Amino acid sequence: MKDESAKALQAETMVSYSVLQVGWLLYSSHWTLLINKTSLPFWTSDNPVALYNPIDYSNKSGIGFAVRGIQIHLPINSELLLLVLDPTSYNLSAVKIIKKPEQITDENEIQLYNATRFVISSDADFSLAKRMREEDEILRKPQERVILRKVALSGRSII
Repeated sequence: MKDESAKALQAETMVSYSVLQVGWLLYSSHWTLLINKTSLPFWTSDNPVALYNPIDYSNKSGIGFAVRGIQIHLPINSELLLLVLDPTSYNLSAVKIIKKPEQITDENEIQLYNATRFVISSDADFSLAKRMREEDEILRKPQERVILRKVALSGRSII
């Protein structure tokens, strides 16, 4: 297959299936805006779209856009966070006011676990993040990363 044909096939496949499927999943999800009314700010990170699922799938991953129980957490700023929720598992209102600092801490912990290298906050107090890191071995280990590089196949680049 020539390079142009391969590109066209890939684009057609993405548009005809993946984009439409993800679009439908997002459209049919419950969208909730969390409004932070505490003294603690929402954190964000270098990987701010955090997928979280409280359902235990044992040895299988419960993370994915079409998985029952999935929650997508996206901090917008220190006072606003967008939640996109699986409609079969959740039914929250469009807006939810948060007044308990513990709920902000829980949201910030999700960002900390999802971060690749950096956690970002509107205040300079990272004592909680440091304490969480000291208490949890998973946070102390560097995450494995997928490295993309150019690979030659019969003289042609495939990536």
